[in-house]
Amino acid sequence: MDKPCLNEPSLDQPCLSVRSVAKQQPHKKVSRDTLHKDLNVKDNLNTPDDNPPPVDIDFSHVHPHLDPNPAPRKSHHITIEEVKDEDRTPFSYTGHYFEPQADTSWALHKGETKFEKYRRYQEEEGRVGFGQVAGNKPWSETCTDEFLKLPITQNHMKLSFHNNCSFLQRFDALPCGPDWSCRNVTVRGNKEDDFRVPLEEEVKLWSRDPVECVQELIGNPFFKADMAYSPAKGYANRAGQHRVIDEMWMADWWGKTQKALPKGVTIVPIILSFHPNLLHQLHKGVFKDHLMKWCIDIVGEEEMDARFKAVPNYLGLRHFKKGILTVKQWTGREHKEMQRVFIGLLTGAVPSHVLVVTCSILDFSCYARLQTHMTETLKALQTTLNVFHANKDILKELAIHKHFHIPKLHQLTHYVQSIMLLGTADGFNTELPERLHINFAKEAYRATNK
Repeated sequence: MDKPCLNEPSLDQPCLSVRSVAKQQPHKKVSRDTLHKDLNVKDNLNTPDDNPPPVDIDFSHVHPHLDPNPAPRKSHHITIEEVKDEDRTPFSYTGHYFEPQADTSWALHKGETKFEKYRRYQEEEGRVGFGQVAGNKPWSETCTDEFLKLPITQNHMKLSFHNNCSFLQRFDALPCGPDWSCRNVTVRGNKEDDFRVPLEEEVKLWSRDPVECVQELIGNPFFKADMAYSPAKGYANRAGQHRVIDEMWMADWWGKTQKALPKGVTIVPIILSFHPNLLHQLHKGVFKDHLMKWCIDIVGEEEMDARFKAVPNYLGLRHFKKGILTVKQWTGREHKEMQRVFIGLLTGAVPSHVLVVTCSILDFSCYARLQTHMTETLKALQTTLNVFHANKDILKELAIHKHFHIPKLHQLTHYVQSIMLLGTADGFNTELPERLHINFAKEAYRATNK
């Protein structure tokens, strides 16, 4: 029989484009002007939703991990009990209620993953699957050869490999992710040689087909409980009075774009680049490169370093016993640890208006990195930015900064709109992927023969 193609997308999840059983209706195309209008829409945060969501709706076909009547979620840190808001409406912080959008994607049937397909192929060929190696001893090439030479292995086991080389060939034949491709790229730098010619360097560029990566992610059963194939509006209670925004499928852009597409089509958003980046824009950009520099100009470099050293040990706070002047490279974690103690060490060293400016930026950073937003938190996020702009002129009066035409500061004005359109900012943060890049790319590459 023919060997199954291991590069086909899995059908364990709904396909990239699936049709609903509903009758097809004419649809309109999405123009550039329409998309531009959607991305620049300014929603009124004070306007309540006119149509509250229905209560008993089964939409597990598009959101298999969501329950329209969810049970309270467990927390590893603190437990917040259900309370009543000012109008005495029951308000649940532990469960969400969803209003799915009609005429979107529909799961046609369940398919096989790559490993399931390969396992079936092995069984039909009469091959014996691989078992688990027991014991704590590290397994090496010598161990494999010694195991295969054992009389009990040769006499009682019908293996399809007889040495370590053939074993590795079988191992390499197992299904894997999208293939990597490598090509040489010539990069021209900003330095010149003795003849005033820009220096050049040849580097290797590794890449994978993005469409194959999407198919791999959708077909991976590990992500099945976290996949969403159609938009829905989330609410904190059954009445639909408190809008909840988390991932992109709960925000406004997906729902508006979905209405312009044929019924049953699934949108697969691919983020190529995004400007609300918490790591480089807020932590490293606004806080470290601007706010901290302004405060150092007021307090003095030596005094600021001494104040960081003087912060006492306390549970949950970092003790900067060596200060901050000797650190050459900071990660997102260090930036957030510095922010936790920054207000305390500035007290008494800067004017009160400077403390207000500092508090507003730090509060903005805290609200911006929330993993779930509601109408109230978005209002608070905008309020902190308004407080900053109302008090920032103190920096001009102290001759610390001449103007505020700073691109990273300007981008803060788009956070509320971007979150309402595309979901919370943590979904576009590069802090976690950059850390995983070390574990899964750099260290793995160093372990190879290059």
